[in-house]
Amino acid sequence: MRILFRVDGYPEIGMGHIVRCVAIAQHMKVKSPDIEFFFCGQYDEPAQKLLQKNKLKIYHKKDIENREYADFKNIVSQLKPNTIFIDRLYEYDREFVIDLKKYSTVIMFHNLCEGALYSQIAILPSAHSSDEVVEKLQKQSKNEQLLIGAPYIPINGQIRNEKSTKKQKTSNRRTQIILTTGGSDPKGVSLKVLNWLKDEKFSHCEIIFLKGNSYMRIEELDALAKKLPENIKVEPFSYSWFNTADIAICTFGVTTYELLYFGVPTLSIGHALTNARGSQTLADRHGAIVDLGYVDDLTKEMFVNDLNELIISPDKQNKLRTKGQALIDGKGIDRIVNTILETTQP
Repeated sequence: MRILFRVDGYPEIGMGHIVRCVAIAQHMKVKSPDIEFFFCGQYDEPAQKLLQKNKLKIYHKKDIENREYADFKNIVSQLKPNTIFIDRLYEYDREFVIDLKKYSTVIMFHNLCEGALYSQIAILPSAHSSDEVVEKLQKQSKNEQLLIGAPYIPINGQIRNEKSTKKQKTSNRRTQIILTTGGSDPKGVSLKVLNWLKDEKFSHCEIIFLKGNSYMRIEELDALAKKLPENIKVEPFSYSWFNTADIAICTFGVTTYELLYFGVPTLSIGHALTNARGSQTLADRHGAIVDLGYVDDLTKEMFVNDLNELIISPDKQNKLRTKGQALIDGKGIDRIVNTILETTQP
């Protein structure tokens, strides 16, 4: 059997989509070793290395975005995959998806475009979609299966293994705060927040910025790092820090849910308006994060007050920890893989 993933990975969009697709492929490989996996999209060097490391075949198309329909359909006709898994925010139209279904089972993942309503399976792995969006999907869906909500948020095996070795915190150490802003941070949220974290209110904390693999503002970060106080450090991104963190500051996205799974009380920043809306919905509906709003509207005073309030309130930390872990059970990737395998015909 063959499964084709249509997903991109490069600095402007980050690595979240490709990382979770690789995790899904790896999980399927364990359950069904004979499946062939192919990845089609635009990939920067770190993304290509990730695919190569996991021994996944690559159709690297630098210009596919400009010729999405023609190039992708050509690849599908050549490969003849049993299943096409699309994890890309692109406005696929109804006719294109219906045409793809002539070749394969089509699964649309985390996409609200018109075409997603006509795939055999549509999965919306989100606890932050508005009621209006969910109701519209359910009303207009032509899918055989429409799967929505937190149960389908994928937490990969590496994260689950890391959590199983979670370290106990000692009472005499400083409060540890981690800052993570995605793989590339094109908007430079990290630079803004790091400057605010120099405030003397946080001098008693240990603060670690987890730099993503495709971080885009290296020169600016290097210059800022020289001016940071001794309690603030820059480290390569690693999930091991999730084990010891008392509090996290995170741009809203895939990592937000990973932090909830670990039970890390999280302040969430929207780095784009769509992310800001999602962050607010997640906070209002589930109370699992502290929403700081859209980064362009966020001031130092607002940030310092909200972070300090969380630091000095163990009860609030515990409530966030409990609600986050209740929301994300870590079994989403199992549900996704089982759905794919059940619907993929040899």
